[in-house]
Amino acid sequence: MPFNIHTWAELKDDFQEALLLGNGASIAVSPLFSYSSLLEHAIEKRLLAPDAQSLFDFFDTHDFELILRIVWQASNVNRALNIDDHRTHEAYVRVRDSLIEAVQSVHPEYPEVREHLPQIYNFLKRFNTVVSLNYDLIVYWATTHGLEIRDGHAFKDCFVGQGILHENWESMRRPIRAERSATLVFYPHGNLILCRNRREEERKIHNLRDGLLDAILERWRSEEFVPLFVSEGTSPQKNYLHSE
Repeated sequence: MPFNIHTWAELKDDFQEALLLGNGASIAVSPLFSYSSLLEHAIEKRLLAPDAQSLFDFFDTHDFELILRIVWQASNVNRALNIDDHRTHEAYVRVRDSLIEAVQSVHPEYPEVREHLPQIYNFLKRFNTVVSLNYDLIVYWATTHGLEIRDGHAFKDCFVGQGILHENWESMRRPIRAERSATLVFYPHGNLILCRNRREEERKIHNLRDGLLDAILERWRSEEFVPLFVSEGTSPQKNYLHSE
């Protein structure tokens, strides 16, 4: 049966409700995101100690966030019960530091991608909802471009106050004050700007755009928070994040 393949230019006026972004969107901005996985990058660059790598093998995953959270929880349980277990905490530190080094080596800094952000901003603002499956900061940085130009459009990730997700997030679609229109942004696979505290509460990390990546990595080093993002993993693991 014959069919026609249309270009985006022919279809764009018919789509404004929702946009789903995958890793190809990030690669289009920077080739640094074209690696196969953060774990493979860490192994290739010899950033991962053998005992830390054994954790990925045992739990049959490539996802740093999952391993880091498991070891972090185990370390906190031992600490709460006054169990002397240096090895668990040392494993956590090695996995954490490997993740930090991997992110630092593949994620571009804000000035390196700044020139692309106005174009991305103008593209994203045409949609009512943007759903990003990527852990990187490209979408976040692009949406904050509106703070500079103040064109009356607002991007809202629905985190308010102390970085807590607004329970009635649907109400945030309504423009307020000087806003003329709004787009809601969601990260169903998590993101670098999101983290968990010891009570398993999700939080958003706030900081200046140009220093945001460093602020995120510093939060991880504090051991008060662990990352909340899927850097790599199987479909069941990603679906588990959806169900939490």
